[in-house]
Parts: sequence; structure tokens; C-alpha cells
Amino acid sequence: MSDIKVNAYGLVKFTKRQYLITQGIVFAILIAVIVVSYVNDYPSSENILLKYLAMGSAIILFLEFVETFFMLKKFSGKSRELDQ
Repeated sequence: MSDIKVNAYGLVKFTKRQYLITQGIVFAILIAVIVVSYVNDYPSSENILLKYLAMGSAIILFLEFVETFFMLKKFSGKSRELDQ
């Protein structure tokens, strides 16, 4: 039996393993950005992008969790569809 593939945004076909690896990398990068932005003193920065880097990254992290939930739901639906 071949691996189940699902379209992400209608652009890229992912297997579940490929998707989880990609999301793991994205989560690691976002968490690293949040940690670095809290360790460094960016809130006192004059640059608006650096000032709100942690907040923006946290919002993106939350949206990634939501996307992951729906994509995993898509994978399980496709799996159930093929089992029938």
C-alpha cells in the first residue's frame, strides 16, 4: 500500500511523514525566534519589526498549530476513505 498524500493549499502533495517533518522544522524555528527575542532586549529597540518580533512569532506559532490540526484531520479523513 502506498503512502497517503494530501494537498497542502492545493500546491504541494505531502505524505504524513513529510508534513510532520516540515512542521517540526517550522515549530523549531518559531520557538527559537521567540526565545531569542525574549533573551535580547528588542522591546527597547527603535525598529518596529524587532519590537514586536516575539508577539508576531507567537501569533504565527498559534496559527501553525491550527493548520497542523486541520491537516492531520485531512490525513485521517483520507485514511478512513481509503480503508472503506
